Amino acid sequence: MKKLPIANSPINGYTIHGYPLSIMLNEPESQGWFYSNYIQLVCNPEFTSNFFDFKNICSIIEGDAWINWLYPGNPWLKCESLALYKDYDKKICETIIWAIQQNDYVVITLDEYYLHNKQNYNVRHNFHEILCYGFDEAEEIIYTLTYNERGIFAEVKINYKDIQKSYDYVREACNDKNNRINPIKLLSVNKDFYYPFNAKLVYDLLIDYMESKDTVGLTKQVYYNSSNMVYGIETYRLLEKYYLSKRDNYDIRPIHIIYEHKKCMILRLEYIFELFRDERFKNIAKEYEDMQKKCLMAKRMLVKYMYTLKSTNSISILIDSIFVKEQRQLERLIKVLQQYI
Repeated sequence: MKKLPIANSPINGYTIHGYPLSIMLNEPESQGWFYSNYIQLVCNPEFTSNFFDFKNICSIIEGDAWINWLYPGNPWLKCESLALYKDYDKKICETIIWAIQQNDYVVITLDEYYLHNKQNYNVRHNFHEILCYGFDEAEEIIYTLTYNERGIFAEVKINYKDIQKSYDYVREACNDKNNRINPIKLLSVNKDFYYPFNAKLVYDLLIDYMESKDTVGLTKQVYYNSSNMVYGIETYRLLEKYYLSKRDNYDIRPIHIIYEHKKCMILRLEYIFELFRDERFKNIAKEYEDMQKKCLMAKRMLVKYMYTLKSTNSISILIDSIFVKEQRQLERLIKVLQQYI
């Protein structure tokens, strides 16, 4: 039996963030980089699938073709793609175990139809990446990090037979369509990287976020960004519009991501306070705690709506109150942070 360490990622709305952060945040030295990033937000006003996310090189919205292979923009990870031959395909669990024994985390695409403790088990075929970080040969299970049957990002134990059956289906489906399956990814922490907290970068990102400007950086060199994207705090206005529109079903992830955004801001402010010992950062953090509570209320309202189908007006009102309050706190934070750059 062996289990590699898994950190409690503050972001898990999308696995493109949750998986790498669950690995790299085991290293205390990675906090400087993490708290210097994950500030900007982006929204597609057409409200197509996966339309709301944190804005960085790993954004699920703007970089699908790029991120299918590795995790760009995260310098704390070493990433390799494992090309599998037929012999390995037939013994996929042995491959996973071998990788974990080398202290590599494994990200593999599986069909959730065959996986217990998944919402799609015996319901519908759905391909999804899963992070494997441990195994128990006596119990014949692989320890994975993924969304369980309740949609919660958590540890899920999957037996060898289910993983093999699930992987076989994905492989055959891709072969039938002449489609190349996403390669297995081997991930490990890059202990040679160094990145101290960058107060100037945080200051610049906060201004972009407050002014709802696209944060221009390496993303422009990697892939083309649609000009109709909306950035920063103005994305809340789009979400108000989205939740006021009449739909049979709403995506809960945008509200969850706003909740995670507030959670990250609180953690960031606590981290900055420890660096500079300025009580004003703590005071602003308390205001963000109130915003986080409102995000949680909005999320619960949306879950309730799915059962009652009543009006979503209250959700939009809460989002607007967060918008107004955060504008004030951003102005305060930028003024205080300016003294430390």
